[in-house]
Amino acid sequence: MKCENNVVYPEASDEVIVNPGMGWTTFNSFNGDEVNRNYPRSSIAYFRLYWDQLEPEEGIYNWDIIDDVFTKARQNGQDVALRVSAMNGVDTANESETRKSGVKIRNYRVPEWFRGSGAKGGEYIGKNNKSADPIPIWEPDYGDPMFLEKHGRFISELGRRYDGNPNLDHMDLGSMGRWGEWHFRAAVSEPHFEARKRIIDIYLEAFPRTPLLIPLANEEAMAYAVSKGVGWRADCIGDSRQGYYNPDWKGGTPDFNHLDDIYLQRLVGAGAVKAWKRAPVAFESCWNMKYWYEQGWNVDHIFAYALALHVSVMNNKSSAIPDEWWPQVKDFSRKMGYRFVPRKLEYPSTVTAGGRMSVSMIWENKGMAPCYRNYVLAFRIREVDGDRQVILKAGTDIRKWLPGRHSVNEMITLPTDFPMGECRLSLAVVSPENMTPGIRLAIKGDVEDG
Repeated sequence: MKCENNVVYPEASDEVIVNPGMGWTTFNSFNGDEVNRNYPRSSIAYFRLYWDQLEPEEGIYNWDIIDDVFTKARQNGQDVALRVSAMNGVDTANESETRKSGVKIRNYRVPEWFRGSGAKGGEYIGKNNKSADPIPIWEPDYGDPMFLEKHGRFISELGRRYDGNPNLDHMDLGSMGRWGEWHFRAAVSEPHFEARKRIIDIYLEAFPRTPLLIPLANEEAMAYAVSKGVGWRADCIGDSRQGYYNPDWKGGTPDFNHLDDIYLQRLVGAGAVKAWKRAPVAFESCWNMKYWYEQGWNVDHIFAYALALHVSVMNNKSSAIPDEWWPQVKDFSRKMGYRFVPRKLEYPSTVTAGGRMSVSMIWENKGMAPCYRNYVLAFRIREVDGDRQVILKAGTDIRKWLPGRHSVNEMITLPTDFPMGECRLSLAVVSPENMTPGIRLAIKGDVEDG
């Protein structure tokens, strides 16, 4: 006799959900820190570090800095995203200093041992934020074989230690340009494509299991990186005023800005418009949202722009959200990244021990991007009046769930020794490391263990 099927229609929730690999990031800080008051709770702690911090002497590595970040992030319910830059671009209290002919030359976080090793570089005049005094700044030549060798070795060692760490969400390719943003002063020649390609290859070799993001800069380098599965990030979303940020762009044309010109021009030029389907897109605010509010910028337009480019990660530099904009922030939080809603589940009302059970489902990703991490859809069958349970993996790859609806059909087999009786069927998206629920679904009715 054919048994009837159970059909379930879960009720969707409009709750803002904090899930791995998406949403807002704290910046050089953690959930609960004082700096993050009036700021969205975050699944990612984004940290920027410098080469001189982590390799203060050639071949001597100070990994305790990163290990401490990972420990504190886990304690605050966060994963870690990292950028390690070869130099800074502004005056800081911790910069390395030397004296040359009585003039202070700031290395701006370039390791002193590297500058003294005969490496090529150049000087440009910067300014101190605390005074009007000009400051000569030394920047490495990123195309110099010595830079590619010594910095490349450092990145390889970084990957040897941290690639595949389940708490490492993603890595920026932060090795070139001021702040690791891949733009350059006239003091050094822009690195040729082969040098940029070499840096990209070093990261790909060092971090084969970790999502990588390249700054939205040189189109040729971006095209190569995204062809290898690298995602991208843009460090100045919000700048939409004509000529406001940099009137010298495009040969002095005053009506050129990040939002309307730079981003789309480079994405199209690099053939990277669809890169989001395979790797994350991350944005960082231009200044911060408090500044946007003070300048009267249109937050609805900025958020809509980011969503149209399939953003997964947003960094507002741990700057407090203007009170008036919390409704927009919550709406944006529900849409960026992925948001999984099981719409329908159908399964048989009875099954025998050792038997096979077909589960037909309709899922919807209501977000703007897929999940890029290898989480697993799993079913749990548990006795109602006993302690026996079994967790069974599904075969579907949730990383292929782009925005929209997906029909999913699974065939699961019960163990031959499973006891007879009434059982409860549950499902979850679990972490492959420990098979515990790792992603919250956007429905009502989840239980305490997820």
